[in-house]
Amino acid sequence: MQTKRLRQPDIARGIAIICIVLGHLGNNSINRFVFTFHVPVFYLLSGYFLNEQDSLKDYLRKRSRSLLLPYAVTCLGVILMALLLNRFITVPQPAGAVFRRWLGAALYGAGDSYQEPFVIQGIGAVWFLLALFWAGLGMQCLLKCAPGVRPVIVALVFFLSGLSRRLFWFPLSIQAGGTGLLFVYLGYLGKDLLPAFQTQRREIRLAALLGAFWVWGSFIRDFRSFWLVHSDCGRGVVDIFGSLCACACVLYLSGMIEKRTGRIAGTLEYLGKYSLLVLCIHTIELELLPWHRLEEALFGELTGPEHYGLLILAKFLWILPLTVLCEKWSVTRRLFGYH
Repeated sequence: MQTKRLRQPDIARGIAIICIVLGHLGNNSINRFVFTFHVPVFYLLSGYFLNEQDSLKDYLRKRSRSLLLPYAVTCLGVILMALLLNRFITVPQPAGAVFRRWLGAALYGAGDSYQEPFVIQGIGAVWFLLALFWAGLGMQCLLKCAPGVRPVIVALVFFLSGLSRRLFWFPLSIQAGGTGLLFVYLGYLGKDLLPAFQTQRREIRLAALLGAFWVWGSFIRDFRSFWLVHSDCGRGVVDIFGSLCACACVLYLSGMIEKRTGRIAGTLEYLGKYSLLVLCIHTIELELLPWHRLEEALFGELTGPEHYGLLILAKFLWILPLTVLCEKWSVTRRLFGYH
């Protein structure tokens, strides 16, 4: 018997995936808001809905299909799009060089580009699929350990991931996955903590909620860095706690949206349900489409709200129709695990 899909988590994912797109605009004012929660929400929900009955073999089979295959398909799309743009739109480069650059980026799987100790071409936003795969794999392995040992291992992996990224960025976003393991583990613990919290008096729950919003606001105001793509958790425990409060607030607001709105809730739920498709389609435009040159050619050099408004419009006019098209096409549904 198939269980009914919960709407509130999908609405939260919808909010988060919109914020992931906005977080790639390069606007500091937007980043100090969206970076506090957009990626952690996905990690936490992954841990919360972790299937403890799955064996390691089951996990590898399922997540290879739902994470690694979409990663490979997206990388193929990036390579093909890069070759097409190189041939017909951008200043032509040797096709072989373009192919090797993006194939190398796909095989290395870094979320950002690096210059030391050698040049690493980043593959873009789909780094998260690799990181989530490693974080989930780590959590599955932790389930075999004694409960008292788990927090120690999580802390050690988290510490080593943050330390090693200062020296060298490993392939396949392994360090980002090690950082993400902390949030997956906390989401897993949330399965026991949330029911206990919901049994508390309304006054206690309201005070905790107001406190979470206050901490989130302080995190935004004093934001310095929280780039999980780099295994960078800013000021450490303080910012991790701030991010958890931010995620709790987003989940609460998602519940309010579910109860009090119709179309908005439905749109966010749809984006959350197909957030994997949105992320992969966004990666292609983020890495390859020359939005700034198109804007300059059509409207001249814009700045401020006009520039960002036009950029957001262009991105979502690319993302939304392609998401609807791919979601309805049986081939992409199978490739992205929606069948």
